Amino acid sequence: MTAKKKTAPSKPASSITGFDTKLVSDLRDLIITTRQSVARGVNAALVMLYWKVGDRIRRNILHGKRATYGSEILPTLSAKLVPEFGQGFSPRNLARMISFSEMLRYGFRPVCLTTNWMTFSREASASQRPYCSHHG
Repeated sequence: MTAKKKTAPSKPASSITGFDTKLVSDLRDLIITTRQSVARGVNAALVMLYWKVGDRIRRNILHGKRATYGSEILPTLSAKLVPEFGQGFSPRNLARMISFSEMLRYGFRPVCLTTNWMTFSREASASQRPYCSHHG
């Protein structure tokens, strides 16, 4: 006796063309929209983290003042954070976080935080940093 060869059942052509194309398109849109939403949420959470870190350092270590000894404290603090959390907590980035928290004390609107953190953190001088004041 010979064994029968098993073949996969074929799908009707109509179910492959229209239905699957629409389904794939809908799923693709759902995935892209969700990824964008997640990215916005992560960005907002990171901006709040950077503000909180900068504010905490400013209040607890620098006691709300621009201290010259901050240049000594930030490398020490960074040396403790970088091994566990990466270069995002370098002395330079910690200084940016402190500056960012200081700007927020002077009329920066929360709606601007996520949009402007990356620009703010890369600008060379305070005059080039984006500023959103309460004018209305």
